[in-house]
Amino acid sequence: MNDKSVVKLLVGLFWLAVTLFLGGLVVLSFFNHATADDYFALYNEQKYGFTGFQQFIYMHWGGRYFSNLIAAIFSTNGFLVHHYYVHTLLLVALTLIASYIFVCVVSRYLINNAIVIRERIILASLLTILQFAIFPELSTALYWFSSAVTYQTSVILLMLLVATTIKMLQETNGKTISVLFAIQIVLVLACNGSNEVSAIFSGVLMLILLILYKKKFNAHLGKIIILALIYVLSIIAVIIAPGNRERMTVLEGKDVNIVLSVVSAFYRVFVVYWNLFLSPLFWASMAAFSLYAIYIRDRIFILRHHKTNLKTIVLFITIWSIVLLIVLIPILLLSNGSIPDRALNVLSAITLLVFIMVSFYMGLCIMDKNVKQLLAHHQLRITVATVLIICIVTNNTSREIAGSLMSAVPYHHAMLQREQILKDASGKTDTVKLISIDTAMLYTINNSSAGKKAMLKEWMKKKPSLLFISDDIATPASRKILGDYYMVKNIVVK
Repeated sequence: MNDKSVVKLLVGLFWLAVTLFLGGLVVLSFFNHATADDYFALYNEQKYGFTGFQQFIYMHWGGRYFSNLIAAIFSTNGFLVHHYYVHTLLLVALTLIASYIFVCVVSRYLINNAIVIRERIILASLLTILQFAIFPELSTALYWFSSAVTYQTSVILLMLLVATTIKMLQETNGKTISVLFAIQIVLVLACNGSNEVSAIFSGVLMLILLILYKKKFNAHLGKIIILALIYVLSIIAVIIAPGNRERMTVLEGKDVNIVLSVVSAFYRVFVVYWNLFLSPLFWASMAAFSLYAIYIRDRIFILRHHKTNLKTIVLFITIWSIVLLIVLIPILLLSNGSIPDRALNVLSAITLLVFIMVSFYMGLCIMDKNVKQLLAHHQLRITVATVLIICIVTNNTSREIAGSLMSAVPYHHAMLQREQILKDASGKTDTVKLISIDTAMLYTINNSSAGKKAMLKEWMKKKPSLLFISDDIATPASRKILGDYYMVKNIVVK
């Protein structure tokens, strides 16, 4: 088999691996169901209406005005219950689009359009898969609506914000700059209104870009001042929301413990790096990006030479760790050292982007002819590409997708039966008896898997880890909100 045939084969296998990975995520979305806080949004939108819901949440639960807006849109007329798969499909698609836009901006404005369209699509697909593979909690990033619209939406917004900022600072056309500035305003408002992590991150990232482009500062001074003012005002709007204080009254440990908060921040940074460095797909991708940089270096006309070595890498990791701490410590001080793992998805996604750009830059900086010839060798590129494809197919997230697909059908049927029982009882019966998800899935499997092997049944009994967040009848509080939505006074667990 000649080299061209090998390349075509590898490209075909890469797209097959991408299709299996992203296709698995898409298929799972059709077996997903509303759960936990989803019913809180559904009930309150049903009770107060679209506008009243915004006011109620802001006054009694929290100031995340953009996340609340999305929750209200999806909750209108019970849309979320009947079309729960929609938000996952949108998030997967928008993550791909944002990744592609990011790659395009980097190609055009940082490396002289060195990346051709076909390669941009490949890089954007790989970047999307990498994000999903290194998230501390993929289930809450894509499948639990209440979390996904809060955190994964902000990942998309942050990528777009970085891309538009780079583009605006590099553009010379006045009309284009004005349009980009308007987009930036919307993105800043959306980021700040999504969650606290993205709110601080948006400011830190824009500040870093302004420092890197300090020569452009005076040319955009007016716009920068306006943007900074909007940023501060939107942050204040989130902080002063009466719902923040009311929500804190139901949480434990309200007294600020500085030591606990700082220690917790360091631990969270460790978790981010742990998820990155533990992934073979991450290391294979870093190698692939470095080799790709060497491969396209001749397409880049202007590039100053910089030396990279182990000290440079250690310095970079140290600086970026400080950036992460700057983002985390203020949030942890306010929450007394408590932050959900799903919030770390945002930190992990941005950290991944930074590491990718650094690995790419390191490849560009290699000037030694012997090293360049070795790294640019065709057989080495084929080997790295092969390892990369294998890692996409065999990483832990792919295994979790496969495992969730195994038990998605019985979980889906169990949830459908529960929802139907509640619909039938709505406004007609005061008390409804429900069985747990485990028991419901077991009944479904026993009734529909006659003749199937015992091992297959055991796999199907496991709750799909990507879809299952919690059982809504497990606690009195969750049973109450479920009963409120379906207008059932009492839900009893058999």
